[in-house]
Order: sequence, then C-alpha cells, then structure tokens
Amino acid sequence: MGPQLRVLQDRLGGVSAATRLDGDWSPLWSNSAIHFQGDQRGVYINAIAREGQTAAILNLPLDGSPPIEMLAIADVARSPVWIVDETHLYHSSCHESSACRLDRVSKQGGQSEHLASIPVPYAAVRAIDASHVYLTSPGAVWKVAKADGDLQVLSPVSGSVVSPQLAVDSQRLLFIEKRDRNYRLRAVPKSGEPTELIATATFAKGLTQLAQDDRYVYLLHGGEEILALPFTARR
Repeated sequence: MGPQLRVLQDRLGGVSAATRLDGDWSPLWSNSAIHFQGDQRGVYINAIAREGQTAAILNLPLDGSPPIEMLAIADVARSPVWIVDETHLYHSSCHESSACRLDRVSKQGGQSEHLASIPVPYAAVRAIDASHVYLTSPGAVWKVAKADGDLQVLSPVSGSVVSPQLAVDSQRLLFIEKRDRNYRLRAVPKSGEPTELIATATFAKGLTQLAQDDRYVYLLHGGEEILALPFTARR
C-alpha cells in the first residue's frame, strides 16, 4: 500500500475522524507546478502509474465515491500545469510551438475544451476566480475570460515572475517579480494597470510562495520562514 492521504472532513466540529483516500500518490511533476488542490467536495491530485509513464489528474470525491479521471496524460514529460474551480479543471501546456494552450475539462471527466492560445513560448496557469483564469509568462501576467476565452495582458513584468502562485482577492492580483538581485512584490487591479509596489528587497534566501488576507501579504522566504507584510501598497 502506498502513502495514505488523509483529509479531515469536519474542520469546525473538532471531529478527529478522517476520510482515508488510499493509493500511490507519487508526485507527477515538480513542486513549482500546482499538483494538489482540495475543496469541500473532493481532492484533486496527480497520480502516476507504477509501470510506466502514463498518468492522470484525478478527482477523489470526499463522499467516498470512486475516483474520477479528469485528464489522462500519455507522457509525464508533457504534463500540463493545472488548477480547478467549482466545476472545471483548467490546464495549460506549451509543446513545440510559439504559442501555449489553455484548455478546460469538467471535474467529472470528458473531452477537453480549448479556451485560449497564449502567444508566448511558455505560460502557466496560476490562479482563478469566478470570471477569469490568470497565467504567468516570462514577461507578463495574463488573464483569460472563462465565458469566451478573451485574452488580455493584465500586467507586463519587468524581469521574471518568480512565484509559482498568484494571490487573488476580489479586486487585486499579487505577484512577485525579480530584476537583477531585487525581488518586488506588486499588486495589479483585475481591471488592469497601473500596478502598485508593495515591497522591494533582496530577500537573500529567495521568495517562492505568497498568500494574502484582508490585512497582510504572506511570503515564504527560502522555505524556512514566513514573512507577514501589512498590505499598504504604494505607487
């Protein structure tokens, strides 16, 4: 039996009983890509076959029903970056082309639907909200409308985006860029520019993750400490 994934069902009632979702949950790709998510209905995870390179992204329902294969992957070397919302899995891929693809498939499985083409050699889906999907590329942060696939540059990036995640609230999107030796934490309105600079520093151990709430932005510094910055953006 492989490692066991345990998911607490009742977070509010203090119940210690948990649902056990047993299987071989070997990582499919690196930690720089999203490969695990959860919500009130299920857990969404990469699974790779022991005997070969075939793999899948699975929906593991918390009600105990059988796992659902959302997306089959014939070759792990061509694995997409993905994210889920209430109803769909959105996945981006860039293969032997000057443009990348953003596609989606129902969380219940089925055929993927093409949503947008991003005209850069590399772009990866990083965040999602009720109306849009957000991606990063070496020179920009992009947004794609769920309704019609309309593609826009939300913000150009001076340098490179270094965080695999984007933090999104009702009005803003946060991202970390690096230029020379300096890291810059920026916020951009979902409607577009101008961006606001929240903090800039060398951050000697590097910044790899970020999250936010109504008062603070949280940064993972070198995998060793979490920094909390008051959200007081400035031009």
